[in-house]
Amino acid sequence: EAYKETVFKIRNPEILSALSIEPRNDSRYSFNEISVAMNSILDQLHAIHAKPREDRSLVEDQLADLYVRTIRYLELSRSLTGLIPEFVIENETLARSLDLEPGETVSYFHFVLKRDIMREKIGNLNNSDESSFSDEDKAVVQLVSALNQRLKDQPTKILAIIPPESLSTEEKWSSPWELMDGRDLSDYQIEQLQSIVGSVSKLQNQEAAAFNASIVDTSADLEVFYNRADFFYKSLYCYILAFVALGFSWIVCRKILWRISCAIMGLGVLLHLTGVSLRVVIMGRPPVTTLYESIIFVGLITVSLGLAFEWIRKNGLGLLIASTSGSLLHFIGFSYAAEGDTMGMLVAVLNSNFWLATHVVTIMFGYGTTIVASIAGHAYLLVRIVRPSNTEQLKSIYQASIGLSLVALFFTTLGTILGGIWADQSWGRFWGWDPKENGAMLIVIILLALTHGRNSGQLKELGFSIGLVLANIVVALAWFGVNLLNVGLHSYGFTENILTNLSVFCGLELLFAIVCLGLIKLARPRAAPIDRRVQIH
Repeated sequence: EAYKETVFKIRNPEILSALSIEPRNDSRYSFNEISVAMNSILDQLHAIHAKPREDRSLVEDQLADLYVRTIRYLELSRSLTGLIPEFVIENETLARSLDLEPGETVSYFHFVLKRDIMREKIGNLNNSDESSFSDEDKAVVQLVSALNQRLKDQPTKILAIIPPESLSTEEKWSSPWELMDGRDLSDYQIEQLQSIVGSVSKLQNQEAAAFNASIVDTSADLEVFYNRADFFYKSLYCYILAFVALGFSWIVCRKILWRISCAIMGLGVLLHLTGVSLRVVIMGRPPVTTLYESIIFVGLITVSLGLAFEWIRKNGLGLLIASTSGSLLHFIGFSYAAEGDTMGMLVAVLNSNFWLATHVVTIMFGYGTTIVASIAGHAYLLVRIVRPSNTEQLKSIYQASIGLSLVALFFTTLGTILGGIWADQSWGRFWGWDPKENGAMLIVIILLALTHGRNSGQLKELGFSIGLVLANIVVALAWFGVNLLNVGLHSYGFTENILTNLSVFCGLELLFAIVCLGLIKLARPRAAPIDRRVQIH
């Protein structure tokens, strides 16, 4: 029935012409139509596949792509044939020897489990004259012929739905046919295949309710709910609305709009926290295990800190920090989520819930606090340019940035030390100058430099705020930049196609710091020149 469904979309009329298929208004065609048409031009398709991709025309490239999709569709349709109950043995002697009742229907998989018995019976046939075959021998010949016919589907390994026995290993998931290639099966693998046999049997008998009950999985239902709820998108809408309300509060209805902004931001944080918490429950591990998860977790940290800061100060700065950082990090996270599954398996050496809950969470908290401190530095510079006479507000922002930088220094230092201990346990050395290790140390160094500079009096308010802006660049390089080097033991975090975005971000931050410094320097009142002419009285 699936072969008759019009599920292939072909819009290019030249492709239809090459396949001698009549065009339709909805541009949809069935597997049967396409496969028959492709059989007539197989030589042409093989010639196209032999060409390098860059030498193909657009039509040739689309034909090759359609051919690949057709093969995949065919493979998917044959992926479970080895588990479909379809073989019936009427001969009582043969049936009993295979632990079956005469007339009982079983799948190819049953004979995989009885392969030793089947080999013995086939060996007996090879040593006997066909004229002396018993009824059982003839039943064996008939069965082997049917099994060989089904065995033609064995190359279809595209549907990898059976997970490895231990999720902490780096083994790949397997397809049913892959496990029925003659290898010795573990009890776990046999149990998984038998479970699918039961489900397929119910589906074949059109027992819808029983089939649905056989595949119910609470964690799967929870993951479906998580995907449909789109908590992170909803929290992004809240952050943007909170930012808009905050902006209008500076113009009209200050108190009312400020409260509305706080309420919306609180709802956004709650949705954000719910999304992160559900991921923890579904995955059964701490909230930060991949680059994508680090982004949404750091986003949660920044908005929570911003909201807490607003609760204490009630001056709008915390809301500004929370809404801007939360929105920006969500947008970055969505770009990573668009690349595919965000709940992938971990590299085995990293699959340690203890260290994921200590080192990674701690270092991410340090990243998030550094970003919040940096945003406070940005705010100080902007207020210094727009309202230089508002010394009270400038002092409040400056003091907040000092406190945040100290908190950031504590967590980044602690996280770096914990990372060294984890490295010693996993790789046998505390410190190996790995790019990720160096990146974390760079954040510690710049925060230490800012702290010492302020305590020694070498950095005043302006210099300290400029330094916080530059700290944002260091965080970006430590967080994303080191992945571009494609070296080191932290291979789980490699990313591609971020060089341009990272360069633009760092360039804009550097330009922001230079422009603000220049404007503030130019706006300083200059002392009146001393009149050195000789006065004659």
